[in-house]
Amino acid sequence: MKKKKTAITKRKKNQDGLHSAAVANVPSYWLFLSRCEIGVRDIKNALESFPGADIEIWEAAGVLEIALEDGKSIDIEATECDLRDEYSNRFLEENGTKSLFFVTIRPESYQLAEPVMREAAQKLDGLFCGDTDEFEPRI
Repeated sequence: MKKKKTAITKRKKNQDGLHSAAVANVPSYWLFLSRCEIGVRDIKNALESFPGADIEIWEAAGVLEIALEDGKSIDIEATECDLRDEYSNRFLEENGTKSLFFVTIRPESYQLAEPVMREAAQKLDGLFCGDTDEFEPRI
């Protein structure tokens, strides 16, 4: 008879020492909404003075990569202000969205990514939200 694993025995530590349960509620996919008409160049400019910011930009493709200390990155890609469903587009409208970006992070890198995301949101009159049904969590 096989012994059933409990939640405690299933818990494993990630590279940064966080338990996987601690990052389980952090999505990999996010949205960045700005109330200003901006592009990836504006995001790069807003974050250039951020300590340790190592930013690569492919402006023609609308893509930005922000390297984090753990060797992972925040990937940002410009997209249209249309999420192709009424519920999501109402959320964009309620938040005065003029520019929209798809954002990808590794959940285990959230502690490093969050201050960078917060800085961009503050400087660019924006909001990061999880690409989830409830648009949570939010920064």
